Amino acid sequence: MAPQEEHQHFKRRSGRILEDYSRYDQVGSCHGWLEADGERVDVDSWWSCRDHSWGVRERVGIPEPVTGEGQVSGGGLFSFLFYSTETHGGHVQVARGLDGSRYLSATILRRPSAR
Repeated sequence: MAPQEEHQHFKRRSGRILEDYSRYDQVGSCHGWLEADGERVDVDSWWSCRDHSWGVRERVGIPEPVTGEGQVSGGGLFSFLFYSTETHGGHVQVARGLDGSRYLSATILRRPSAR
C-alpha cells in the first residue's frame, strides 16, 4: 500500500514545545531473503509494516533541562497498531497524557488490489 502521512503531532505546555513531529506509515508485504548468524531464510509474501518519523518528541533523546515548574513527567498511555486485511489496511494510534490530553488517529484505506 502507498505510505500514509499522519496529521502533524504538536503539544505545548507552559510555553514550551513538548512534541512537534510528523510520521508516515506503510503496510504491505515483503519479498527477498534475510540472513542471521550465517543462516539464510527466504521471504515470500510476509506481512510487513514500517513507519518513519522526524521531529521532537516528549521523553525521547537527552534528559529534559529544568527550566521551571510544571516539568514534563513520565507516564501516560501510548498505543500504536498497524493492520491489514485482504481488502483494507491502515493504522490506529491512541495517546493519553497524565495532564488529561487525548489523541486518536486512525486511517482505513482500501488495498489497491481489492475490488
